[in-house]
Amino acid sequence: MNAKHYKPFVTLLTALCTHTLTAAEIQWIQPEGASAPTQVIASNVDGLRHPDSTFAKGWRSCLKVYVVTDAFLSNEKPPSVLGSCERSGETITFTPRFPFSDRVTYRAEFQLPKSDNLYERKIHSTWIPRQEKIAPNTEITQIYPTADYLPENLLKFYLTFSNPMSGGYVYDHIHLYNELDQEVELPFLELEEELWDDAMMRLTLFIDPGRIKRGVKPLEEIGPSLVNGERFRLVIDEDWKDASGIALKRAMTKSFHVIQPDRQAIDPIRWEIIAPKSDSRDALVVKFGESLDFALAQRLIEIFSSEGDWIDGSKQLEANETELHFKPDNHWKKGDHTVRVQMILEDLAGNNIGKSFEVDVFDDVQRRIHSKSTDRNFSVR
Repeated sequence: MNAKHYKPFVTLLTALCTHTLTAAEIQWIQPEGASAPTQVIASNVDGLRHPDSTFAKGWRSCLKVYVVTDAFLSNEKPPSVLGSCERSGETITFTPRFPFSDRVTYRAEFQLPKSDNLYERKIHSTWIPRQEKIAPNTEITQIYPTADYLPENLLKFYLTFSNPMSGGYVYDHIHLYNELDQEVELPFLELEEELWDDAMMRLTLFIDPGRIKRGVKPLEEIGPSLVNGERFRLVIDEDWKDASGIALKRAMTKSFHVIQPDRQAIDPIRWEIIAPKSDSRDALVVKFGESLDFALAQRLIEIFSSEGDWIDGSKQLEANETELHFKPDNHWKKGDHTVRVQMILEDLAGNNIGKSFEVDVFDDVQRRIHSKSTDRNFSVR
C-alpha cells in the first residue's frame, strides 16, 4: 500500500464486468472536523436491484472491515472490526460497534459471492490515519571557532548540534563561498570515516591541509581555501537530516573575515592567570591571548591542587575561545595550584605548544597522540 494515494475521504471505483453487477464503489465517510471515519459505504451495487438474486439475499456478509496489521503481509487472517451492515437502495453501509480510531489503519473489502453468474472477486479500499508532519527540532547550536576574524591557515571547524545527527555524505551539506559568492572547490579534507564524537552531536571539519602548508602541491596548483583580506561564508544546508531522519530546523551561515596566517607556536608562559580567592567557588580565569581549538582546550587543560590531586569542576571557553573559565565543584583551598596543559593543544591554525603546524608533517587526523605536558602555577590566597 502506498499512503500517498489515500486521503481521509477515500473513494475507490472499480468496474466489474459481470452478469448482473456492473460496478461498486467503496467510500469512507469522515465528517468535517472528525479525525477518523464513522462509516464505510459500498454504493452503486447494481445487484441489489434484483431481489431474487443470491447476492441480494446475502448482502449482509459482503462488506467487511479489517484492522491492517502484519497479517496482510503474512497472508494470515487479519482481525475484523465488529459492526453491522444496513441496506438502502443500491448502498450497503457498515457502522462499527466501536468508533474507528484515528491511529489505526483499516481496510474495507467488498466480496462478491460466486453465484448468479457473478465472478468471485473483491474490491477493497484502505483508510490510513493522517500522518502528522513532525516538525524539525534539531538545529546547529554553534560553529567553532566563533571569532569573526580567522587566520588564512585555519585548520578546522567544529559543528555542534542539539540532537544526534545522521552520518554519511556530510560534505554534500556543507559549502564554503568566497566574497564573490562563488563556491570554493573542494576546500575540506573529505574523510571516508567522518569525525563525529560518540554522541553524533559534534562534527570536526578539517580544511584540506594540502591547501594550507607552503610548498605542498595542492596549495601551489589550486591555491588556498581561504585568502587573506577576503570575506567568506560557511553555509550548512537545512536538508541535512538528524538521526531520526528529519531535516534540520533551519540552515546556518557563518560569515568571517580572513586575516594573515598564524605560524607562531603556542606559549603558555605568556598566558594571564587570574586566580580566585580561597574558600570560594569563584572561577579561575586563564587568558590565552589568542583563540584556541575549542574541543582540545576543554579536554587538554586540567587543574591540580598543591598535593597533585586533580580538581573536579566545570570548564567554559569564553571570549571567542580566548579564555578558559574553570569553576570548581568544591571551595578553593589556600595554597599553590597548577594549570597543566598537554603539549598537543592547538590554536586555530594547528600550532602546538612549542611547535608550529608548518614544522610538522600532517599525519592521520584520527591518530591518538600521547604527549607530555607543561605546567603553569598559580596561588590561591
